[in-house]
Amino acid sequence: MKILKLLVFVLIFSAKSFASSAGDAAVGVATSIGIGAALSSTAASGLYPGEAEYWLDPQLKTTSKLTEQCGMLLESKVYQNGPWAMILVIGRNNSGQNILLKSNTATVKYDNSTTRYFDLDLHAPTVVNDGVYLYLPYKIHQKSDFNGAQLMEMSIPTISVGKACDVKINYVKNPEYKDAELYYNETFTTGIHIGSHSLSGSLKDLTENGIGYTFKLDLSVFGSSRHGMYLELISSSTEEASSFKSANPTIDGDQWSHTMTGIGYQHRKDINNQSNMYLRVGSHLGTMRYGKYSSGPSVSSSYVGLSGEFRFNAQFANIERGLWGGKYFYHFGADVHYVPRIEFGGIDYSGTSQIILLGVSVGM
Repeated sequence: MKILKLLVFVLIFSAKSFASSAGDAAVGVATSIGIGAALSSTAASGLYPGEAEYWLDPQLKTTSKLTEQCGMLLESKVYQNGPWAMILVIGRNNSGQNILLKSNTATVKYDNSTTRYFDLDLHAPTVVNDGVYLYLPYKIHQKSDFNGAQLMEMSIPTISVGKACDVKINYVKNPEYKDAELYYNETFTTGIHIGSHSLSGSLKDLTENGIGYTFKLDLSVFGSSRHGMYLELISSSTEEASSFKSANPTIDGDQWSHTMTGIGYQHRKDINNQSNMYLRVGSHLGTMRYGKYSSGPSVSSSYVGLSGEFRFNAQFANIERGLWGGKYFYHFGADVHYVPRIEFGGIDYSGTSQIILLGVSVGM
């Protein structure tokens, strides 16, 4: 999870490798003309997220802060992109000596009494050599911490010129910001579910009673707070129809199974900061099979179908730092999967598979 989190954050927010390949000269030019202007231009091109309106200076129309502290010339900006938010710090070491930035103990503090460390998986102590430019994105733990806050102070402990020194960067809430409640939304969630399914239409004739058990794994990816995609793997099983068994005595066992691999669009609707809903539409590749997978004769048939799904998620834990960091949810799900046509023994079948699921998931 730590590697995945780091990869996602770098892809969404960081162009550090681009800055390194461009060379210190290019970064120096950006610093001399104002790093904020360079970033604003890049943001307009779609390579960077937008600035956080909550902390925007209403006169300057930017979150840019210029400061010289602890032997460094620094500029910071607050960015957000859908479910993510960060403070980006860019600057240059002018101290004449190497500086140690203790990024792993950096904090962000709000006047509403909320104090947070930045994401531990993304930050480590950093040595900035004299005359070298720095580029440091600090991921804010959750945007919902902004709620009710009028002031925000970022603190980065350093060792500069042989002495301890804390870089302090302060922000004031934009007085023109509309007081809409902010929610911390996950960019990635992965879940495991168990439940039961029932069949309708002529599909019921394929099994003894049309009801069985289901196991499901899924992965959700959100490009914004509301819109994303999902991938899923579903496996269902029950007893095959006795009529099919008697007509096919060579089939090993009496098991009917149904596997689906699905992909599609999903919309997230926040209920409050502890719960939300997913609405999904997509397609799936399905295979139905008679007989055991492990041994003996069997018969199978595949198809392409459509899916509609609903999921309600309720948070039960929120771990801020470390390998197991993330938001943990209980969830209830209801799926409908449409099978337009599948053939067994020269006979066409169609209908829907309805699934009721309970499960747990983790988001980050």
